[in-house]
Amino acid sequence: MSAAQFARPLACFSTLSLAMVGLWVAGPGGERPRPSVAAGNSHARAIKIDDEANQSIKELETFKIPAANGVAARLNFSPDGKWLMVCDYRAIHLYDLTGESPKEVSSYKQEEFHIRDILAAAISPDGGLVAVGGYDKGVHLCAVKDMQLTEMSNEMEHDRAVRALQFSPDGKTLLSGGDDAAVIVWDIRNDKLHRRTMAKIEKSIFGVQGIGFAGNSKNFYVDTATGDVREFTLGSGEPKQIKAFKEPAQLALPMAVSADGRQIAFGSLKDVILWDGRDRTKLHKHTGKVNEVAFSPDASLIASVGTDGRLIIWDSAGRIKYMTQRPNSFDAVAFRPGPSQPGEFWIAAANHNGTVFIMHMKDTAARQNHGTRA
Repeated sequence: MSAAQFARPLACFSTLSLAMVGLWVAGPGGERPRPSVAAGNSHARAIKIDDEANQSIKELETFKIPAANGVAARLNFSPDGKWLMVCDYRAIHLYDLTGESPKEVSSYKQEEFHIRDILAAAISPDGGLVAVGGYDKGVHLCAVKDMQLTEMSNEMEHDRAVRALQFSPDGKTLLSGGDDAAVIVWDIRNDKLHRRTMAKIEKSIFGVQGIGFAGNSKNFYVDTATGDVREFTLGSGEPKQIKAFKEPAQLALPMAVSADGRQIAFGSLKDVILWDGRDRTKLHKHTGKVNEVAFSPDASLIASVGTDGRLIIWDSAGRIKYMTQRPNSFDAVAFRPGPSQPGEFWIAAANHNGTVFIMHMKDTAARQNHGTRA
């Protein structure tokens, strides 16, 4: 495939240097090996370089999950950024990101954990546990060691499919939300799930779509497909509702909460909605339904992907920093957590055809502002 065939429409500011590259870890002396297709990795794709189309695009690397397993529905970076969990509807894949190119280390079909159609996944803050859920109504907790999974708990407490999972920042609690409009609070002890309590989202037809802790391990937000948003606080008994509001009803309302709990992003039919606890800002650029939104670790950027095949990166003021469009829908997007240089980010995005893109982004304006503040 020629370099020209990889060119896609994009927009970026002159202060932004964006490089789409495979993620790898710096070697001795800070040197980084040039990305390449690892030997024996049948899912990796060769890098294509397109300097002529746009100087901001330096390198692009993709890999593709086995087509027989379906599309990539969920993406989760490990807390240290060294591996990536890709969940399609029928399997879980763990990719090592520390080499020259992403390499699949382990893969688990849904039948191995008695899961039916994976809809939700999360990784604990210490990277030692993975939670998955789906149409089987169960919450499955797995221990992670050397990028291998061992199931530790399988709790069937929801009455319908599980669509949302979230670990608390301290790693002691797991929240699960389902089509039964229930949020179950689980204590985690000795790598096992212990049900603590449950909250019901009243008057919700389609159930829970998203869950996010509000910058601490006590308060959390829940949203539903009918646009109902609730904030709860955890105590000794049932979660106490402390806030409620409504976004325009949609058949799906993806949600992300910033790490500091100060902002929430929602996806709608064609817009991204930012809410800071007081004001709402609508960001217009998608031409189809927004499938997922995600905040960068420092909450300075928001990524959104949709059925229009667009991946858009916005700043916190709603300005577009980068946009690209690909064939097919983009279904999932995630920022790599963990430490990095100011203005430096790693992003993964999954296309409906099973291709996963890993990008390295440098925002020179952010780095300059950080130096000024210092």
